[in-house]
Amino acid sequence: MSTAESESPDVVLIGAGIMSATLGSVLKELEPALDVVMFETLQDCAQESSQAWNNAGTGHAANCELDVAKEDWGLAEYLIGQVLQTGSHQLKVLEQFYPEAQRQDWREAVAGQRVQIIKPGPHHSGSLEFGTEVVGSTDNSIVALLGASPGASTAAYIAFETLEKCFAKERAGGWRDRLMTIIPTYGIDLTKDAAATRETRAQTAAVLGLTNV
Repeated sequence: MSTAESESPDVVLIGAGIMSATLGSVLKELEPALDVVMFETLQDCAQESSQAWNNAGTGHAANCELDVAKEDWGLAEYLIGQVLQTGSHQLKVLEQFYPEAQRQDWREAVAGQRVQIIKPGPHHSGSLEFGTEVVGSTDNSIVALLGASPGASTAAYIAFETLEKCFAKERAGGWRDRLMTIIPTYGIDLTKDAAATRETRAQTAAVLGLTNV
């Protein structure tokens, strides 16, 4: 990738975090001749959401809760308290809004802690969305991420979704075969293909030195 300014680059990436790094690396693998330019206001790469000690408003970084605690212990105490709540504590909170609530009528569900966005739904209603969505202009010459700032676990998926939006013609051509070389399971739904899932887990475990279960 180019660090110098170009008059007419093929691709411009804003921010030098894990998302731009993943997308830029894949693009150069697919088409080495592409002029890819990355802009970053900080002194180094991966210093915001990708940086372990920086909260950046996402809560995804490994040590960010400790970083928050030193500045705002009250917030950290609240977050820890929420995680440690028992079923009886949760029922007491529910009773504040619904006094007739009975424990046997309710079950616990893990909802996660994601940034939420409300999108227009059918019949002028709103639709509550979680996580991150890739949105683009009409011609998909500009794309951006809407919602939560994604972490490393979703970077590859979102990078390929961006490729599908911005480079549909190239992907339909020679890029598809190269993508399948980079990621052998590209285009395979691992939630439905049990054999591919087992094979991928075994290969990943071997590379990472983990016990395959």
